[in-house]
Amino acid sequence: MMLQKMQHEIMCCTGCGFCKKSCPIYEITGKEVDSGKGKVLLAYGILKGEIKEDESVVKAFQNCALCMRCEQDCPSLIQIDAIIQTARRDMKTMLPSHKKMMDFVTNFGNPFGEKIIKGKEGGNIAYFAGCIASYKEKNIKEATLSIFEKLNIDVTILDAICCGNPLEHIGKENKSIKKIENELEKKEIKKIIFSCPNCMKSFAPLSEKYEIMHITQFLLNIPKIKPFGKKMIYHDSSILARYLGIYDEPRILLQKAGKFLEFDENKEIAKCCGSDLAFSTAFPEMAEKMAEKIVEEARKKNAVIVTASPHCYSHLKKYGEVMDIAEVIKKCLNSG
Repeated sequence: MMLQKMQHEIMCCTGCGFCKKSCPIYEITGKEVDSGKGKVLLAYGILKGEIKEDESVVKAFQNCALCMRCEQDCPSLIQIDAIIQTARRDMKTMLPSHKKMMDFVTNFGNPFGEKIIKGKEGGNIAYFAGCIASYKEKNIKEATLSIFEKLNIDVTILDAICCGNPLEHIGKENKSIKKIENELEKKEIKKIIFSCPNCMKSFAPLSEKYEIMHITQFLLNIPKIKPFGKKMIYHDSSILARYLGIYDEPRILLQKAGKFLEFDENKEIAKCCGSDLAFSTAFPEMAEKMAEKIVEEARKKNAVIVTASPHCYSHLKKYGEVMDIAEVIKKCLNSG
């Protein structure tokens, strides 16, 4: 049982409940098991053999977007996210939507069951668009490639093979990264640029061999651009921000594109929109309520939401006006 490795972390939880006040799931359901505290106690019960795995237990552990917002308020600095992910790896049962997604990744190479989109040869800088920008929100990939072209950067476009992040998040082994690494070695790639923070997170183990960058980091020193012309409000992706620590770069880019607003809760305490693919496919109604809270605030401030995550973009656009940051920069470059 992998949870045994987390025993010390679990035992350090005092059960104070501070994590409950910021958990977007608990805010909606009011159920103890949906909070960080509740899931740590559940993990303790599993660890001690007092609770046995069944569908309700699996559902309880999976009913979390892994946004890490709870950890910002934990006075004991408990790694709640790590406990939840470890518990998921111990679970044998899978939710139906997760089983379907895993089968698609295994059989088709992407979580949507689409025919693999092949890449394109270029220079020793690679662009990894990710599954959402490749198969569902192609405008993000197109905008990013347009920026590279405008800046005269010849990139190698990697095959649109799933990075394995959705499977990692449901507690399954990531078998995709090794395949992608083999492709990188053949192409003698030195640097990899990502549109998707989730993909970038999964590539983290390769960071000693390759320079990995989010598109907002790569474009940080972009020449002066024309104003975007619309009132913008920037939404922090939980993965890009709390996991990867990328807060300033998107804001610097948007500042160049014109003034932008902040959500009342931003940066380290930004609200999660519920867009994580594994979470939103299993709990669509919950994910919808989380997104609506963000869209409602943007509407009140009369601003278009700008995000730097295809996951967030694809989810939020169902409920309000949203643009990916690459689309904003492309428009500002084209008007220059």
